[in-house]
Amino acid sequence: MKETKGRKKKTTETSFEIIESLIDLDGANVTEAANEVNVSIGTAHEHLSTLYDMGYLIKEDNVYYPALKFAQVGRDAKNWKDEYMIAEEYTIRLGEKLDWRSNFVVEEHGKGVFLHIYSGNQAEWEHEKVGNRQYMHNTATGKAILAHFDDEYREAILNKWGLPETTPSTITDRDELYDELADVREKGYAVNHGENIEGIRTFAVPATTATDQVLGSFSVTIPSHVAEEDWPTEEFKKDVLGIVNEYELELSLS
Repeated sequence: MKETKGRKKKTTETSFEIIESLIDLDGANVTEAANEVNVSIGTAHEHLSTLYDMGYLIKEDNVYYPALKFAQVGRDAKNWKDEYMIAEEYTIRLGEKLDWRSNFVVEEHGKGVFLHIYSGNQAEWEHEKVGNRQYMHNTATGKAILAHFDDEYREAILNKWGLPETTPSTITDRDELYDELADVREKGYAVNHGENIEGIRTFAVPATTATDQVLGSFSVTIPSHVAEEDWPTEEFKKDVLGIVNEYELELSLS
């Protein structure tokens, strides 16, 4: 029985490794996919054929690509919680109110995931794409969420991903991070001054339920060179906190 479960697990892992290889390679034939995930050509062909028959891949000139069925899966994953769907409206309102790009980020498997993005008149940024994942210790949205997790889960996340330094401003000391998270809990918001990407500043507010369970975090991001010396101003904070409070109120009444 254990051997059967082990084989099933390995088979599933191989299928997903092949899917990811097609994304990384921008499409691949059987041989290329086999080499990328270090399996035999026969094994790669079996997985590719199965995924193709199930509608998850397309094939052009013997090159396999992810099919648009993944878009359906992504859409359903994005909207499976009512709280997630409602958050889109408030992400837009936030961006329009502040006239800067805004995001709604949730946590999955210890990383922050962009769920809703509003760019308005601002140029889109490559790292801000729906579904993109980022570390949590060096982002305002991540710190806003981490601050509301219990100690055990927060420790598990930090043990899994560590505190990698992505810029000279990144917090890489766990005690220093804990001090900042305590400050986030007290103030009700988190900031990021170029800790994950140099040249940007972010202000984030956690969105919580009536029982203080964190759902995600709304944020507003601006280039550092346009930030005033006292950014974020009290008016800026008030505007963001007000919109997040309205979101939480709608959830409590729905």
